[in-house]
Amino acid sequence: MENKPYQVDDLFAAANTKLTDEEVKLLENEADKLNVKILGADMFRFAVKKS
Repeated sequence: MENKPYQVDDLFAAANTKLTDEEVKLLENEADKLNVKILGADMFRFAVKKS
């Protein structure tokens, strides 16, 4: 797989994005509505269906 320069720039920008506590809470509330559990505490969070 070959990365394009714009993809590297996009990934760099995404990795350096900081969410406010309010934004995180909003996303967590939406995940709860969809019965999805968020694992992790950074950009490498994984979303899995709650058991």
